[in-house]
Amino acid sequence: MEWWGVGELWGGGVVDGVGGDFAEEYLNPPLRAATLRQEPRLAFADDFFSLIYCNIRGSPNLTDHANGWLLELHRRWQRRSA
Repeated sequence: MEWWGVGELWGGGVVDGVGGDFAEEYLNPPLRAATLRQEPRLAFADDFFSLIYCNIRGSPNLTDHANGWLLELHRRWQRRSA
């Protein structure tokens, strides 16, 4: 579903699958949820997101792989020329 007519709204977190399932069942639309693992790997195409907000510090189980996650997010971010 398009969020405000401009795209999709995705969220994600490292959970046992319960939180992601809850979000998909009760918050979709407008929120879509992705369950993440500790290792940096996203199931999205390169250049998928036009805006990314990331709070790795708020997810202590991701800090061991923080650099890898930042690289993974950068790869998924749409870089548009001005």
